[in-house]
Amino acid sequence: MKTKLFLTAILIAALSGTSIKAKAQAVDVNDSLTLVDLYNSTGGPSWYNNTNWLNGPVSTWYGVTVTGTRVTQLNLSTNNLTGPIPASIGKLTEIGYLVLSYNNINDTIPASIGNITKLVSLQLFNNQLSEKIPSSVSNLLHLELLYLHNNQLSGSIPASIGTMPSLHFLNLSHNRLTGTIPSSIYNLTNLNYLIVDHNHLKGTISPAIGNLTQLTFLHLDNNQFSGNIPYTIGNLVNIFELGLSHNHLTGTIPTSFSNFNSLVNLDLSNNMLSENTNITFARHKPKLNADISNNRFTFNGLEVIAQNIPKAKYAPQALVAIHQQGNTLSVSAGGTLSNNTYYWFKAGETGSTSSIAGDSTFHPTQNGLYYAQITNSIAAKLMLMTDTVNYMAAMTNQPINTISVYPNPAKGALTIQGLNEKRNNKITIADISGSVWLNATVNMQATAKYNISRLKPGNYIVYVNDSTETRAVQFMKE
Repeated sequence: MKTKLFLTAILIAALSGTSIKAKAQAVDVNDSLTLVDLYNSTGGPSWYNNTNWLNGPVSTWYGVTVTGTRVTQLNLSTNNLTGPIPASIGKLTEIGYLVLSYNNINDTIPASIGNITKLVSLQLFNNQLSEKIPSSVSNLLHLELLYLHNNQLSGSIPASIGTMPSLHFLNLSHNRLTGTIPSSIYNLTNLNYLIVDHNHLKGTISPAIGNLTQLTFLHLDNNQFSGNIPYTIGNLVNIFELGLSHNHLTGTIPTSFSNFNSLVNLDLSNNMLSENTNITFARHKPKLNADISNNRFTFNGLEVIAQNIPKAKYAPQALVAIHQQGNTLSVSAGGTLSNNTYYWFKAGETGSTSSIAGDSTFHPTQNGLYYAQITNSIAAKLMLMTDTVNYMAAMTNQPINTISVYPNPAKGALTIQGLNEKRNNKITIADISGSVWLNATVNMQATAKYNISRLKPGNYIVYVNDSTETRAVQFMKE
């Protein structure tokens, strides 16, 4: 037994970088042994840099900072750590900075991380961490920076994160998080960064977002958020970068965007936003990088954006509808009519059938399938595309059976609705030049679904012929 105690004392002395006689200067035993656990758990011999680990004094180990007898910082970023973080990490209770980013750490974030209550910065990003974020992180009341992005974390964002009053920087992007943003997050009035893009979050954006008046970076893009952009977002007067793209947002751009005097980067692309003629935020913003493409805007408001934000990206937009009344076709493209030119096409023919400046009305001379393209001399980067109508002059006073497709724009699959359930329907999908991608027959069904992932991005037309008439509709492939 005496021999065992003596050997233990020697091990502690070696790990502490001191002799047994200099016991007062020894690094805390738990700290030393925890570092050994981390070394063994994450493949220490294969680290890019493991200078002095398990050999010299702890204070000389690569990435370790010692103050007095305690380890106060640990930075092993970009060092080929592979394996799990041991639960014993929670014994490093005096650490203020724990940086293990850009490695191959896997498994879970141990709940014991919540024991390191003096942490100011926790950086575990760019690893392979999985499962839930432990709610114990809420114990880190001094934490200012929490970076867990680029991992494989799942589950919901812990509501307990909203009880961390010192938090300034929160980045949970590029994970597999689900659910909504907890309402408690909007209590973090010191927050400068809220970055949760590229997850599977859903729900509406709460008006309480306006409480976070210190935000400079807000990224909610590439999720499944829906509903309107709340007017209160205009309270974020310090915002520098705002990303809401690739969601399911609807409605208009709030007029409160005019409060964004510090805004440099704005991305609202790939939503279902529609025009607002009072786009006041665009005034005097020549340096703003704005992307509002792939929404449902027409030239209403886009003339203002084109004139005031030269860097703006606003093309393409969703298809606009053709209206038919009697023998007349027309389009509502918005903007100043004198700035618009309408090019009418008959499907299957090369070149435009008619080009009309300042007036969208068109009177076809032949029956057939028609669509239009509209340009605007101010918003010159956008060519609006319409859907396709089946014009039959002899039947203009009778209702025309229509088909529809969804989603539109489409990516992987396209569903066609309104087929004749009493007949065989010949279906053709072609691009606007007439090149055919699909010929198929659907027997007595109301709907049909096709995989269109192989189609190149662009505009296409679906033709349906049930032997009595040909109907058509246009869609966009993203």
